[in-house]
Amino acid sequence: MEAILEAQTRESFGKNEARRTRREGKVPAVLYGGDGKGATPISVAPKALLKILHSEAGQNTLIALKLAGAGDARVLVKDFQLDPITHAVLHADFYRVAMDKLLQVTIPVVVHGEPKVSSSRAASSSSSAATSRSSACRPTFPSTSTSTSAS
Repeated sequence: MEAILEAQTRESFGKNEARRTRREGKVPAVLYGGDGKGATPISVAPKALLKILHSEAGQNTLIALKLAGAGDARVLVKDFQLDPITHAVLHADFYRVAMDKLLQVTIPVVVHGEPKVSSSRAASSSSSAATSRSSACRPTFPSTSTSTSAS
């Protein structure tokens, strides 16, 4: 699934600027990485970002970030913050991906069912299930276009 997220650049960093951005109905975010570029403050639509985060790939979704006036970039969600009460997205960090370099990602592992074990080993084997794995791979962008941007 190709994920497309539209973003606008912001003028400055800071708590007050982030609050103004949230009042406008956007999520303040920062875009890191790229050819020696520093951090770029941006804002994104919360519904489109939540749709990507709740997809099957979750945080490992390769996103085409469409910056107004600056073209587009391939990014991953590096980190995001949720409000502890309302569970609304407060902030997001995006990391620009070099498509020709190896990328280290954490992949969640979901185990279904129960293992076939004897009763003497049941207590020790139930607590040793893995919940995630780390893997290195080259990023690929799917050719199908299913848009997840919100207007």
